[in-house]
Amino acid sequence: MRERLKELGFIEGASIKFLYKFNTSFAFKIKNTIIGLRKEDAEKIIVEEYMQK
Repeated sequence: MRERLKELGFIEGASIKFLYKFNTSFAFKIKNTIIGLRKEDAEKIIVEEYMQK
């Protein structure tokens, strides 16, 4: 799963925007792509909030 997430753009330093939750799935936007992940997969991703100056 780790390699697949990297291929989709879930890499350190990437800008990822949470869009919405639907039942047990989540939608994220990375670059110009919307990606849906199941809750159990999304829980494995560590995200830090970045405040732009």
